[in-house]
Amino acid sequence: MKAHWLRNSAMRLCAFFAVPAALVAGYYIDQAFPVVRDFKIAAIKVNDGHVQISGTMNKVRNCRFVEAVAMLDDVPSEVLFLDLEERPTYSRVTGAQKWGPWMVFAQPGHGVVLHAYHRCHFAWEHTEILSSFIAENKGSEGIKP
Repeated sequence: MKAHWLRNSAMRLCAFFAVPAALVAGYYIDQAFPVVRDFKIAAIKVNDGHVQISGTMNKVRNCRFVEAVAMLDDVPSEVLFLDLEERPTYSRVTGAQKWGPWMVFAQPGHGVVLHAYHRCHFAWEHTEILSSFIAENKGSEGIKP
C-alpha cells in the first residue's frame, strides 16, 4: 500500500513540474523562430523631432501583428504607419514585401531600436527586434513627402 501511495505522489509531483517546464520550453522555442526576417531599412529621412523610414522585409510566420515600438535609450516611442490611414488591425501576408513610410519620434543622432510584437497563439506574444539605426538621413527613394 505504501508503494502505491509513493508512486502516485511521485507521479503527481512530476506532473506538477512538467507543465510549467513545458510552457517555459515552448516560450523559448517560439522566441527562437522569428516572424520577420531580412528586415532592411532602405531610406531614412530626418525631420524636426521625427524620422521617416521605409524598406523591405520577409514575413516568414503567419502571426497576427500586435504592435511596433521604437526604443530610444530604453524609452519607448510610438511608431506611426504613414502608409495606412488608421492603426493597423490586420496582419500582412507572408513573403517578401515593402513597408513604409513609418514615422518614429526621435531627434537627429539618437539611436533607435525597432521592436515588433506578434500573436502567434493564445499563450503569449512573440517579441523580436527588427532593426536598429541612427536617426540620420540615408537615401530618399523610399520616402514619400
